[in-house]
Amino acid sequence: MTPPLTSSTDIIDIIIRLECRPCDSEDSWYKTMSDLVKAFSSFNETEIISGRIYMGTYEDVRNIYASYADIAFYLSAKSLPVTQRVRMALNDNLFTYHQKEQIIYQLQGFKRREDRPSDGYLMSDKAFKEKIACFNETLDAYIQVFSRSMHSELLNAEIDTELLKNTDLTLTRELPSMLAKDALLSRFSYSTSNSGEIAWTARSVNGSMSKNILARGIRSTNSVILTPVSAVKHTLLGDVYHVLSQLQPLRTINVRDEYELLKHLREMTADNEDYTLIFFGTHLGSELREMSYHAERFAELGIILDMKGGLDGLMPVRINNCGIYQVWDNDGGFYSLLVRNSVFGSLHMLSDPDGQPFSSSWHASDEDPLSGWVTTSWKQELGISGSVVARFNHP
Repeated sequence: MTPPLTSSTDIIDIIIRLECRPCDSEDSWYKTMSDLVKAFSSFNETEIISGRIYMGTYEDVRNIYASYADIAFYLSAKSLPVTQRVRMALNDNLFTYHQKEQIIYQLQGFKRREDRPSDGYLMSDKAFKEKIACFNETLDAYIQVFSRSMHSELLNAEIDTELLKNTDLTLTRELPSMLAKDALLSRFSYSTSNSGEIAWTARSVNGSMSKNILARGIRSTNSVILTPVSAVKHTLLGDVYHVLSQLQPLRTINVRDEYELLKHLREMTADNEDYTLIFFGTHLGSELREMSYHAERFAELGIILDMKGGLDGLMPVRINNCGIYQVWDNDGGFYSLLVRNSVFGSLHMLSDPDGQPFSSSWHASDEDPLSGWVTTSWKQELGISGSVVARFNHP
């Protein structure tokens, strides 16, 4: 026999049981009820709402939660603690982490606003407000006990090292393609090496990451990439910019506007060797980009429209054989560097015995063990040699 339903916690426990029971089997009660809902819907003679779709068994069950919550609200004579059966189920680990998460979400949705009018309820305003307070306190007790259980489970969970390894494998696989798509990085010849004779430089990138994303048995997907290849690209480009800025320029020229800059470029690149002008900051760079829309002035200014390059960072114009590369996020002032493409040499990365150059790890925060950061490390040698043909200082 089913025990009598005499309190709000009896109803809340039923909702929790419904939320956590499996609905995948063909003979489950969920499946029976879902089929019943669809059968009743087939007799509905009202006009069908265009675009509406059938959502599935879980949604069918959840549609009755609001009615159950109303019954629990009516039974709320006083605030109640969490029932012993729910506490025992939590202690026996009968709920998964994500089931606890869903239960908290559903219970939060049942809470009543204290300023809600009592229209439609057969009780006085005073009794209505008292029930709201009692019902919300009972729900809060359930929410707190499930939240504490989630916190404890996450605190004791192990980090899934397979997810870290998958990030390293993905970076290794995507790195060559990323290098090939950037106008500067594509100038380097890339290779991995395990040589101990190379003067390696240690590099790393960090990203904030909550433990629930990496915890074994808690995370909900295997497809999370903890460190995007764009973060590695940003670090590599920063190193390229730094090394180029340290090279001694053969000439330093102050230019007033884009026309004076173009004049110098035409003269310095007249030998038609391969050059790149690297713009730091937006000043004059925006003006040059605007010129790509004025074809009538190309011959006068010595501009060649180049829409076929398709490499990241390049403007759609060039001067002789000089491409123009724009660095937008620069805090070091407004200037540009003219270099021969021959200054770019090799990019070597130190690899482990499996050929992997990257190594990712997670570190917990000292203040909060459930938050932290993922560090992806590697060692590199960036080959840049020669000199800067000219440095142009922009006003």
